[in-house]
Amino acid sequence: KGQLWKELEDEIAEYYHALGPDSKVAVRSSATAEDLPEASFAGQQETYLNIQGLNQLYLSVKKCFASLFSTRASAYRKQTNFDTIKISLSVVVQCMVNSEISGVLFTVDPVSKNKSRMMLNASWGLGESIVSGKVTPDIYLYDRDHRQIVEKRLGDKKLLVCYSADGTEEKETSSQLRNEFSLTEKQAIEIFELGRKTEQPFHCPQDLE
Repeated sequence: KGQLWKELEDEIAEYYHALGPDSKVAVRSSATAEDLPEASFAGQQETYLNIQGLNQLYLSVKKCFASLFSTRASAYRKQTNFDTIKISLSVVVQCMVNSEISGVLFTVDPVSKNKSRMMLNASWGLGESIVSGKVTPDIYLYDRDHRQIVEKRLGDKKLLVCYSADGTEEKETSSQLRNEFSLTEKQAIEIFELGRKTEQPFHCPQDLE
């Protein structure tokens, strides 16, 4: 029920109109307590996709801020002993990409912690299906020393998230697409090599959506 202050609304409107008339955007949370060594917090706050028009954008920004205090997010902070008073949240507004294939790349295999291995998860449609854990994606493992894919596993990819008239919707994936790898080996290798380049300025492992 809270109201954004007018200066913030004006600034949002200015930048939104600069993207082009009625652009479709993603409204995403970025909290100070995300991707910490001791706790992830990823996915605890809300994301709103395919938002169009200023009124919907204002509402989505408010809902994104409010999601910092949802039951799920509050319970997770309590479970990880993170002080709610010390947490802050910003809202990121980005142009939507109507992706055919989405994924997440880890420049160090998060399962084995093997620093010579990289892992890529990929699936059909928008990336929300992967980051929300709604599908088992295809998995590619890459040997960074020999620059080759050493293992790949076919995920079930039972559903995909795509655009709808008022946001996004989930659709059942066809049996043909379920039984196909979403990326060719050539495409996967290109993404792994982008991951190597992204690490260089940071001097530490990265994860990329």
